[in-house]
Amino acid sequence: MNLWESKFLPVRITKIGSFLFLKRLH
Repeated sequence: MNLWESKFLPVRITKIGSFLFLKRLH
């Protein structure tokens, strides 16, 4: 479970970060 969380959390953070970044540009 820890491995899954450590692998999934970073991806989610990057996805949210990229979404906010794109929203800021527009």
